Amino acid sequence: MTNEAAHSRLNQEFFERLFRHNEEQITVIGCEVKPAVPKGNNYLGTLYRASIEYKILKLDNTEYRTENHSFIIKIPPDTEHALQYCNHINAFCRESIMYKIILPEMYKIVDETATTNRDLRKRLTPRYFYCGEEDKLVLEDLQPLGYVMADRYRQLDLKHATAVLRALGRFHAMSVAVHQREPSIMANVREEQFTEDIKDIERDFISYRYNLLASEIEKWPGFEHYANKIRENIEVSLDKLIEIVKPTVGSLSVLNHGDCWVNNILFHYDSDCGEIDAIKFIDFQMYRFSSPALDLQFFMYTSVREEIRTKHLEAMLREYYDQFSSTLKTLGCDPDCYSFQQLKREFEEKEYFGFITVCSKMTLVLEEPLVLQEENSEYGGVKLHDHQYSEDKGQKTSIREIFEKLLPYFEEKGFL
Repeated sequence: MTNEAAHSRLNQEFFERLFRHNEEQITVIGCEVKPAVPKGNNYLGTLYRASIEYKILKLDNTEYRTENHSFIIKIPPDTEHALQYCNHINAFCRESIMYKIILPEMYKIVDETATTNRDLRKRLTPRYFYCGEEDKLVLEDLQPLGYVMADRYRQLDLKHATAVLRALGRFHAMSVAVHQREPSIMANVREEQFTEDIKDIERDFISYRYNLLASEIEKWPGFEHYANKIRENIEVSLDKLIEIVKPTVGSLSVLNHGDCWVNNILFHYDSDCGEIDAIKFIDFQMYRFSSPALDLQFFMYTSVREEIRTKHLEAMLREYYDQFSSTLKTLGCDPDCYSFQQLKREFEEKEYFGFITVCSKMTLVLEEPLVLQEENSEYGGVKLHDHQYSEDKGQKTSIREIFEKLLPYFEEKGFL
């Protein structure tokens, strides 16, 4: 089905069925559906924002009241290459399973065990609405609730990075609790992205991005020799990647988000003091069950300012671990099943994953948008928020700024 056909089906009848599926008897009196992001800015799906006006019976059942609700609707991409890749990694089905099965089980355990822990009971994801159609994913629109996105070009400061790591610690610990209670759920989580089956597709992506990066490096005096070293890594990187993402034998595995970068993280701020009081993760198409170090490497290298990551790495890992461990304990799991020393060791062992991530992703992360507006998140044009720069305005991060520091480091590590 083309996007135009899918769009035409997002009508009054669709939204009345949606409300009925979710046990709300309403009558839609108006709906406006429009693209949620500029065309081409969301690779593995097409997003629409639907603003619905409806009437619903008051509690006394004597008269109606009028209300409004906003949804984000995600459908598969309709470009041939994107749809092919989406189908190869089973992206749309996987995200639906996350919202229908895995997340509800996580929150069920939290609600049963953390009855007095208000912070732990906060949801880490947008609300899901069952719509009865396999080719559509309907989520609450977080924009009207005050959730905003940080600026990917300036990356995250220490306060925001630490808040994300704490939230990720909660998410990972919740997945451990699910695995202990319902092991079959995680047993069904397969690696879909980095496998022998789609090796050629992933090689094309890595090759393109590595060559793009090498072409930039060639322009920097004194760094030209690194360009060929980057290109020489194209063939070996994917083979190593396929091995790295596998669960570590004899160690703990968690449900990794798999694409944990700044555009897939939304922040909410307390209206009185301005502090971060909630975080939501979005875009669950690439999750995997493996070492927690993979998510940490991906996030650190794509989203945290270079000077923050190098100066505060151990402190940030400690913040993550303390939240992870305390959440395990609250959920009735053994907090000693995974030590801080294990985490640090695996983080170092998995750093080649960080190397591949930064080499293949940063040209994409820092790429200028096709349209002169930065409403191109994976989640429906959530507006950028400048709160994190109220004291530190920061400059846009450049590829050169990042890699002039990283290339000698990666060479010393033996990655180049």
